Amino acid sequence: MIKVGILYYGKLASLNGVSEVVKSLINGFSKNCQYDLAVESLDFSYEGNKGVVTDVVPVTADRASKMTEIKQKLHGIFRSLSKKSSLFSYLYFYIQYTQNANTVVSKKGKKLDDVDVLLFQDLFTAWAYRKKFRKEWYNKKVALVMHDNGIPLDMLFDYFPKLKKSKFYSRILFQRCRSIYSEADAIVCLSDFAKRNLGHFSKDLINKCHVIANGIKDIEAPISTTTSTQKIKFVTIGTVSHRKGHDLIMNANLSISKALRAQFAIQVIGDGPYLKEFMRLCKEKGINNIIFEGKRPNAFLYLNSANVFLLPSRNEGLPIAIIEALRAGVPVVSTNVGGIPEIIDNNVNGIIIEPTADMVKEAIIKLVKDKQNIMSLGKNARMTYENKYTIGCMITGYSNLFKKLTDQESC
Repeated sequence: MIKVGILYYGKLASLNGVSEVVKSLINGFSKNCQYDLAVESLDFSYEGNKGVVTDVVPVTADRASKMTEIKQKLHGIFRSLSKKSSLFSYLYFYIQYTQNANTVVSKKGKKLDDVDVLLFQDLFTAWAYRKKFRKEWYNKKVALVMHDNGIPLDMLFDYFPKLKKSKFYSRILFQRCRSIYSEADAIVCLSDFAKRNLGHFSKDLINKCHVIANGIKDIEAPISTTTSTQKIKFVTIGTVSHRKGHDLIMNANLSISKALRAQFAIQVIGDGPYLKEFMRLCKEKGINNIIFEGKRPNAFLYLNSANVFLLPSRNEGLPIAIIEALRAGVPVVSTNVGGIPEIIDNNVNGIIIEPTADMVKEAIIKLVKDKQNIMSLGKNARMTYENKYTIGCMITGYSNLFKKLTDQESC
């Protein structure tokens, strides 16, 4: 039996893609007697083949609301300061990432002493573990998952542009990258695109790079259907931000005639730095076909009543939200970035566009005027999920990797 340990600086109760992937790994490997999986995160511990993760550290609605309000105010202050100074950018980065990584490593890292393979979901936890448990780091097989486009620190710099401009801080971060990447036994990329980007960063890393796409558990969900008289519902799920392209959705919608806007609605699931601004803008402009739902648990359930999933991101790895849309049989309109073109086949299971407001507008109008095409795209979307993005597909990829790392079988 191969013992695998996952150490993650985040919370499994958080509504983000990485947390969903970790829960999917638990779901998958809990049914595989060849592996003994242990998972340690800030809010959760899992040991052995004892079942499937469902609910993780539930928080009361009142407490969650108060915590969210306080956090939003603090984040707003630090976000504002980080735009003005590289020092405050680094402090904000430290609070959001490094501090949590140090905490989970200090409190829970020792629990993974007996594993054969350490699987890290981020650079920061790997760095914290290497610093605190140097002996264990070199005595175990280490694999690092890159939940991004394969360009080291690219997404981090998108959130903290001042860090990228600072020679001092960017040098520190790149040194950590090179140390972890060079010493890891394997690096997992989510797409071939990410693997190529990583190769551009360092050709020496290609031989240790493995492409394993994310997979998620299947659920009973209706295939998207549309009638000629039905108002089309577009749904977008994710942090309301520049990176996710919500400004492109807003600008595209504003440029569409009022008469055509009456034929569709856009449901926005998530919160983030742009949320309040966009809500204010819609109110000022009298825009009533965009509905802001805020952050919601089980956001994927909104896809059951959706006709089209919309995600005009400027930067991505392999978004879980897109895979959730495919699972629900909902066609996807998304951009030609990251691993997205490897998931979405243009005019087969969705539409691929460039991240511009004009192309978002063009795709919306095309689908609103051709409702029958949505049904065809949706059926193909479901087939894509079944063929490539189930938990089973992902577990097979990781199983092969773990066997190779422990010399039990070659990939």
